[in-house]
Amino acid sequence: MVKLGMCYEQGVGVEKNVEEAVRLYRQAVDMDEPLAMIRLGMCYEHGEGAEKNVEEAMRLYRQAADMNEPGAVTKLKACIESCVVRGNTTEDSVKIIRTSNPPRREPSLCVIL
Repeated sequence: MVKLGMCYEQGVGVEKNVEEAVRLYRQAVDMDEPLAMIRLGMCYEHGEGAEKNVEEAMRLYRQAADMNEPGAVTKLKACIESCVVRGNTTEDSVKIIRTSNPPRREPSLCVIL
């Protein structure tokens, strides 16, 4: 369902329809799909296909991060830091950024010549 939503969001193989993507993401979120939480959060964060709602975006990112979805902590921190820069912080957002685990890093491949 998430992949179909991404097709609608980006107009790949179907006519672009971000509202349909949001509908599909919501259904996937209801089924506890963490990638859908990130995609729907991005729609809320940027006001694409849904009314802009940064607090809802942060809630979805946090929910995905709690499910160990790669990239969710990074999205959450970036969203919070953006709010800090604009002066739109809440006590909860500051608490989240202080207590979130750092993003996992993939092992590096070192080549010695």
